[in-house]
Formats: sequence, structure tokens, C-alpha cells
Amino acid sequence: CKNAGEEKTYCKACNAVMGTNTIPATGKHIWFASTDPTKTFDATADKEGQITYECQTCDETKVEKIAKVEKYTVTFYGEDGTTKLFEISEVVKGTTITKDYKWTVKENEADVEKTIVEPEKEDDNEYNYTFAGWADPSGKAVRFPFDVTGNVSLKATFTETKRIYTHKFVVEGEVVATIVGTYGDIN
Repeated sequence: CKNAGEEKTYCKACNAVMGTNTIPATGKHIWFASTDPTKTFDATADKEGQITYECQTCDETKVEKIAKVEKYTVTFYGEDGTTKLFEISEVVKGTTITKDYKWTVKENEADVEKTIVEPEKEDDNEYNYTFAGWADPSGKAVRFPFDVTGNVSLKATFTETKRIYTHKFVVEGEVVATIVGTYGDIN
């Protein structure tokens, strides 16, 4: 790289030097990444990583720092926004969360695989409830897939449909009238 080098030509029969050519210095390094684990290592959430490059023709090195891995938590709450249903912790920045995303947690010292579960809401006298999706704290719908760029809080949302009732008027064992309507519409 810095100094001129030589290229020698040898005799195939006796291995004597037949000639020498001078190779001029190029001033350019030919870099390769070191495989030595003390010189090149991955970043973690606690520590920067680095790649150490070594020149193939001289003993120069250069080091490229790798930023610490950013990790976040994605938390899923019930409709009230405070009841935690489940969470995904230690999510690396840039991870794509899909509807069928799987992660592992420790439960009683065993690894347990988890998946995103759509919550249910119990119907009441007036409405039937259907899970509509997840929303951010401002109420804006969050669509899957999405990339994690920070801590995420999601709350369950539901659509409500008025329940339909059928009222039958029976006189002496016979249905004399039938009224079909939604909750609160029949007086």
C-alpha cells in the first residue's frame, strides 16, 4: 500500500529466481474484516459492536463502530387502554410486527411461544361486539404489518351492532303478533 513491492519469477525445475519486477505503491489499502472475535463483534443493547478491518498488504487497521441495538416494548391493552393483555418486550428497532408475529417468553423457567390474540368483548343487552382492530393512544387505527421504531402502546377497539329482538305476543297459547326490532326500539 505505502511501499513499493516486488514480484519474483521462479524456475519451475530448480526454484531459482529468474527475474524481479517492481510493483509500485498504490496508496490504496485492500481491506478485509477481521474474524478475530476480540476485534469484530456484534452490538447488543448494552454495548457497542465493532468491525475491525485489516489491510491485506500492510499492517494498517481501521475500526467501524456499530451502535448499540435499540430495543423497545410493544404493549397490547384492552379497550379501556389500561388493562394489559400482553406485551412483546426486547423488540429490536426496525422489526416488522405482523398479525401472526410470534415471540418467546419464559414461564416457570420454560420457553413459551406467544402470538397476538384478538380479544373479545362480552355482548350486553343492547349491543353485540366484534373486534375491529388495534389503535394507538390517540385512537388512530394501527394496521398490520408495522415497523417498530419506539415503544408502542395499542388498545383494542370494537364495533358495536344493536341487538335484534323478536317479541311474540301470545294469547291463550297462540302467537297473535310478532314484532322484530333492535334494543330500545320496541315500546
